[in-house]
Amino acid sequence: VAIVLLLFLRAWEPPFTFQQGLLPQRAILARVPFMVEDENKTEVLRLQAAREVFCVYQNRNEAISQLEGACKEALMSLHDLSDLTTLTTAQTVLLEAFTLSSIDPNAPKISYQEAIETIQTCLGNDAGNSKYDSAMREVFSPYLEIGMIKALTHDLEMGNQRFIRVIQAGASEEKFIDVDVQRVRISEVIVTLRDSLARKFENIYETKDSRLLARMVHNFLAGKLPETLSLREDLSAKARQEAIAATKPAMVTYDPTFGAVVPKGKVLGPKEIELLRAEHEAFTKSLTLKHKLQRFAAFAGLITALYLLCGFTIYQSQDRRLITDLKQFLRLLGLC
Repeated sequence: VAIVLLLFLRAWEPPFTFQQGLLPQRAILARVPFMVEDENKTEVLRLQAAREVFCVYQNRNEAISQLEGACKEALMSLHDLSDLTTLTTAQTVLLEAFTLSSIDPNAPKISYQEAIETIQTCLGNDAGNSKYDSAMREVFSPYLEIGMIKALTHDLEMGNQRFIRVIQAGASEEKFIDVDVQRVRISEVIVTLRDSLARKFENIYETKDSRLLARMVHNFLAGKLPETLSLREDLSAKARQEAIAATKPAMVTYDPTFGAVVPKGKVLGPKEIELLRAEHEAFTKSLTLKHKLQRFAAFAGLITALYLLCGFTIYQSQDRRLITDLKQFLRLLGLC
């Protein structure tokens, strides 16, 4: 019974002597340095980690390929025009799309005659068509991969506002590209697209008409750029949960040389008890084997002396049935 009692009470460890509601008459100091989690700071770190996550957007790029094809088809439909006085309504609409900027009302309008001549010069043969296709492939290749979007559909609390993670529709979730939002936002794509078209057409055609053709193509495309990116809320939420789980807790260090764990006159509440338990556990872990054996021996000596005292008292009494009667003796041991 004594052995069970010693093991149950963990006699080699010092007891935890504080209770909730106790009013200490002195400041309680730390016996050893220890650390505890600062829950408020940890929550701030977790929120920050969630805000920094790259939200996942899915790219369905078919609309970009269709727009590229529609532009080529429109150019070819105007290629054989020779008499501007017999324009159909459809041809007039197409010429307006190529000659008038939809995003810059102050940009000079290209005349119909200049537009037709430029188309005929640059796309008048197979070589010209091949150069056009090559230039458009180079210009649109990045956008087929990263997509386009009018505005992000997630807010600051949901994830990063500067970068997003793009996956292709139907492709594995493991294959992704981290993209600067500026590269896919349509309002900014319009500007970079204009410069890319001018540069590629000038390099490939090497004629003075290349810049005019680039302006015409840009005028046609600028107001029609499609939104191909859509938020994958499930994958974004998963990324946020992983980021939060990976956030290390913010720790506060308490040292015996700096201040008190609990100041004098402060009633011990749940937070104070939790703090004191952390200090107690740190102190217990700091005890060497020698100290633990000394505590165990002292406690065992106390229990042994108590048992001997009780046994001797019973033995010296007139009624010794508590130790001579086996049934009563076992009952006594059970009560102990």
